[in-house]
Amino acid sequence: MKNVVILSVFAFIFLFSSCKKDEIIIPPDPIEDEYSSATFNFNFDEVDPKVMPIFDAYMQTYESAVNQDNWNYNSEYSLKNLNTIIFAYDSDNQNYEAIYMIDPPNGNYTGDDSNVFSTSSTASDGAKIIRVTDTNFLKELIKVRLSGSSFGISKVNDKDFLYFFYDKSKYDKVLQPLDIMRAVGFFIHEGFHLVSQVNFTQPNNEHSSIRFNLPADYPADSVSFSLIAAGMKMYEDILFEDVQNMDDYMKMYYILFKKLKELDTSGKNYIDGYYLFECWLEGSAEFTEYYMNRGSGVMNGDNQEIRYDNSLQEFKDLITDEIDAGVPPTINYNGQDRVAYYAVAVETTYYKLGSATLFILDNLGVDVYQKLKTGENPYEMLEEYINANNISINENEVYNNLKSQIDWEATKTMMQDYINLFN
Repeated sequence: MKNVVILSVFAFIFLFSSCKKDEIIIPPDPIEDEYSSATFNFNFDEVDPKVMPIFDAYMQTYESAVNQDNWNYNSEYSLKNLNTIIFAYDSDNQNYEAIYMIDPPNGNYTGDDSNVFSTSSTASDGAKIIRVTDTNFLKELIKVRLSGSSFGISKVNDKDFLYFFYDKSKYDKVLQPLDIMRAVGFFIHEGFHLVSQVNFTQPNNEHSSIRFNLPADYPADSVSFSLIAAGMKMYEDILFEDVQNMDDYMKMYYILFKKLKELDTSGKNYIDGYYLFECWLEGSAEFTEYYMNRGSGVMNGDNQEIRYDNSLQEFKDLITDEIDAGVPPTINYNGQDRVAYYAVAVETTYYKLGSATLFILDNLGVDVYQKLKTGENPYEMLEEYINANNISINENEVYNNLKSQIDWEATKTMMQDYINLFN
């Protein structure tokens, strides 16, 4: 969800927290929004070459994950089960320029599927991408949506379709490898939230309502935020380096989360009831998209932009930019500007730290999807693994090893300057 407007994220959170997939009730009246009133003015000749790199990469990842078994959890979440419709949407003119469907074998679409959009990457099981021009079907899909979000699930003729209104600003440019990776990851990431994760048991989420709206008393101290920075560095290594000491990383992440919990002196259980919940919610979706895109090569760590996008350096640069601005950032929330407390240190990092935990445990032979389904947050997963395997931990030694992953004292100073912005 990283590259989605906040309203779309809120819409997903509402859907996720309100009901299970089988309990979804179609609203009696059509949703009135810009997507409902947009016109169909297809221009496939112009749009096809623009979106080609995205769909080519998607099919590359599809083939890798589904047919080459480079994704261990197809029984729980498979791209083969996603009937995905992509609306190429010109928001400036409220017009659909082109509409495509990622059509798996035995898919839900019963209309004309002969207008195939050919990509150089193909799926050996017959999955394909088709141009959809059946406006009656498309209008019905738009009408019976559950919300005005830019993505979601819609049921047409008792069949589920995953849809995305994909804005022209995302594809009307020379797409770089990072843009392509993000686009493919976006479809995979949100598909996981809406198709599989919505049926999982949730961990403690007593403070999930504070997302994008952190309170002033959210636990903020230079040690906690520096520990998170160390976690960011380790995640970068896990993604892009040949890490041989996963046991050591497992112990360090366990101590990292344990320290965050201990340092939460707010009396409100923010770390357990918010941060670790988001590590479960968003970390698992990032793990899913990154696992698939790494396996296919769409996520290429040799590309400098992709590496930087998942680096400690980017995290530090974002913190430094806010410090240099000299004033706390603000966000428009319910029509009012308010301080966006600690967004870089908190809102951008639970994706990474949650995903890192899953990569580590998967590497150590744990069926992490089974853990996710039962509602265990990453700290609980690590604690269970340690107890089940009778692993002894010297906490002081592991803590020092954790701190040694970064320039500890310099990072603490930076984080204190960052915190001072909000005081």
